[in-house]
Amino acid sequence: DVLDIEAPKVIKGIKQMPMYGTSIASTFSNGNAPEVSKTYITFVASDRAVYNEGWKAVARHERGTSFDNDVWELYKVSEDYTESHNVADKYPDKLKELQELFMSEAKKLGILPLREITAADASYLHEDSAANRSTFKYYPGVGRISNYAAPRVGSHSFTITAPVTRENSAVSGVLAAMGDEMGGYSFYIKNNKLVFVYNKFEEISRITSNIDVPTGKSELKFVFNRTSMTGGTGTLFINGKKAGEGEIKTTNNPSFEGLSIGKDILKRVDKEYKDQGEFEFTGEFDYVQFDLTKFTPQK
Repeated sequence: DVLDIEAPKVIKGIKQMPMYGTSIASTFSNGNAPEVSKTYITFVASDRAVYNEGWKAVARHERGTSFDNDVWELYKVSEDYTESHNVADKYPDKLKELQELFMSEAKKLGILPLREITAADASYLHEDSAANRSTFKYYPGVGRISNYAAPRVGSHSFTITAPVTRENSAVSGVLAAMGDEMGGYSFYIKNNKLVFVYNKFEEISRITSNIDVPTGKSELKFVFNRTSMTGGTGTLFINGKKAGEGEIKTTNNPSFEGLSIGKDILKRVDKEYKDQGEFEFTGEFDYVQFDLTKFTPQK
């Protein structure tokens, strides 16, 4: 509403969810603007809360128990902003009213049925998720890719392929990098060598090619054959020729900083180029492609 733009109801033939919530635009020019949001609810890590006109009810969920057994607390936040005084016993009717309000709002917002949020949800992929596929192809100029949309290399075998053109032997830089100095991976050219490095909480696994990347056009590839959920074997290829091999120790989620193509933005994965800024690739590349293969641990 600030930009006076109406949210579309349909995008590319797909019906959009309603835009729930209340505008806070009135507070931009008036710090003492009256309350405009009369009701809101939260459902975070299986805990619940509902606010309505100065009252707030909270239920903290104990994992493995029924939501029906949750103990609710009640606070009159219009007078007790720090929620220091639980008045659930004093105002049972108000608590019941807020409990019913939570359920009606939860139904409207698609939160029901209630379920426990576990660590498995971090790796859950909805069927229409951008990350729910086995091939990812990125072209020059693509922006940073969120780790939730990036290839999930932490639990798969995978291949990275990049057709590149080097006009001269000085061409270098990052082709793909995900993460930061505490965890992640990077695929790059430096000093004419092709390098893949995996940073597992500063435990470095590095493979450097035993031959130079030629000038002109070439296809660069890294193939990771996972042998366990904590690692596997990595192999570098230059124009189809094996150019290096080594063991790689991995972790399930290397970082939350996302994936960069053609450079290493934000914090650097590898200290070997930490003084070279984003270490943007100075040549040309047609694309960077990730191909993932599902890994099933041996029982």
